[in-house]
Amino acid sequence: MSRPSSPSPSGAMRYGSTIRVDVSSVAFGGDGLGRVDGRVVFIPYTAVGDTVEAKVTEVHARHARAGGTAGIRVITPSLAREVPACQYYTRCGGCQYQHITYEEELRLKTRQVREAFVRIARLPEAEVHVRDIIPSPSAYEYRNRITVHAEGGHVGFRSADGRRLIDIDKCLIATPEVNAQLTALRKRHPQGGHYSLRAADIPRSAFHQANQLLLDRFCDEVVALLPAGTADTPAPRLCLELYSGGGFFTEKLAALGRFQHIWAVEQDERLVRDAVRKKIPGVTLCEGSVEDVAGPLLGSNGADTRAVAASVPLTTAEGAEANAATPPPRLIPAETLLLLDPPREGVSPQALANILRFGFAGIIYISCNPATLARDAAKIAQDYTLRVVQPVDMFPRTAQIECITVWEPKSGTQ
Repeated sequence: MSRPSSPSPSGAMRYGSTIRVDVSSVAFGGDGLGRVDGRVVFIPYTAVGDTVEAKVTEVHARHARAGGTAGIRVITPSLAREVPACQYYTRCGGCQYQHITYEEELRLKTRQVREAFVRIARLPEAEVHVRDIIPSPSAYEYRNRITVHAEGGHVGFRSADGRRLIDIDKCLIATPEVNAQLTALRKRHPQGGHYSLRAADIPRSAFHQANQLLLDRFCDEVVALLPAGTADTPAPRLCLELYSGGGFFTEKLAALGRFQHIWAVEQDERLVRDAVRKKIPGVTLCEGSVEDVAGPLLGSNGADTRAVAASVPLTTAEGAEANAATPPPRLIPAETLLLLDPPREGVSPQALANILRFGFAGIIYISCNPATLARDAAKIAQDYTLRVVQPVDMFPRTAQIECITVWEPKSGTQ
């Protein structure tokens, strides 16, 4: 086996050269960070405290990338390192943190969330109150659904660089039930395509929260963070839930009995059908995009909602179609809690601008992407104060981080 080339001297960083890097932090996404020749260098599968040698794969004016498929050589290992449990780790693109202890992963994720609000949202550090991340009961065997790909006789996940399909017979972060489905699928030698493998109690239709072990705790945290109200400021009596999905939070909120009515907006008709099947009382389901539906709903601002019901497709959670003759209760933003759980890309600028024109009694913004959450937080912070950020580790061993944020209106903005 050939020996690695000597590290390039200072100032000689170029594509293909070997550099030595002291890893000082880990960025959101999982790449370790160090500095060489005045550039920030991103190196995947490294840990804080590592000293590594790696081949340079990209060079830019202010940053570079090294390692990846070119590999790294650990000169001095971090004390946080451990042996990855999965035989496919670093080849499969699914996990980013199996080479460090779970305790270190949790520490990194909490810090990454705080940094996102300070660096992206540009909120003063003293105003960013990030609680310790809630851990998953297990870092493995938690996913109740996975999507695998089949092509050329192989079944598995895309490689870390996205160029190849890695043939996989078992996913360590999936539940045994889901892995049993993977085994059965492989035995059928499926035709090329994408296959969604899910636990029996997970709807087949569309999105569903993936960590089977944290579903109840996640909901309970949201409930615990609801505005309690005071003698001077009563708790919100209405709730507007945007990106409501199949009713994951809707069902829990309705069961509390503290909201007179809940409006739930969801674009995916499959998820709306899932919510209807739950037969949740006191809920009006609005099928449509947030961009199209939120404006008409909020535009009433307490006026008679007959015109809204006539222009927006509405369905009660019991499945009865709402109409102009039997409109739902009035939606008054100043008496309404806004709860939104958008996809990874966050809320579109148009929708966010429309939503924030109205003064809500409070906002709970849930996100699985700290970067887009922080981007949207910069706009929300103009009229609302960030009370708390609660990270939840719904995706152990991966770079994803779920967050619950709670906002209250600034004085004079309602």
